Amino acid sequence: MKHKYLILKNDEKNELTIQEFAELEKQGEYTLLCEETYNGGTITSAISKGKQALISLEDYKLIPTRFICSENCRIGDELI
Repeated sequence: MKHKYLILKNDEKNELTIQEFAELEKQGEYTLLCEETYNGGTITSAISKGKQALISLEDYKLIPTRFICSENCRIGDELI
């Protein structure tokens, strides 16, 4: 199953939202599987403490969790 992730920044609410989509039937159409929203301050604090702190915020609804957290660490400074 193919997955895509959309990371959205909402400056007005100081939030970061991650949406996970999957191609359930190989027709090129993706379905929203999960959406998680995090407070920007919480993400910024975790990023400053390192990758493991950011991974610990994840509640494991998103798949693959560690990949998403690694990507957040990599681009987090640009988003927040």
